Amino acid sequence: MMVASHDGRFEVRAGEVLGEALLRHVLWSNGPETEGPTAENKQCAGKDFVVTVARLLVVELFLRYDSFEIEVGASPLGSLVKLTSLKRATF
Repeated sequence: MMVASHDGRFEVRAGEVLGEALLRHVLWSNGPETEGPTAENKQCAGKDFVVTVARLLVVELFLRYDSFEIEVGASPLGSLVKLTSLKRATF
């Protein structure tokens, strides 16, 4: 996987982990991931909410379904992930 920024590209090989110490280099919503939104840095006020909702969506998917299959492709807006098969969870 290639991680790119405005001034460089970095390769992440299979099995390598991007640790929490590197989060300060990840830009998200107009600033570093480790900083909170303020009036001075103009970060999106909903950035933490978006991450929380995305995590809840993944949790709900794993609670409701035992297995699923996806199809990954490209779209004009970026990546496209389509669920092609779902198997309900059996409790």
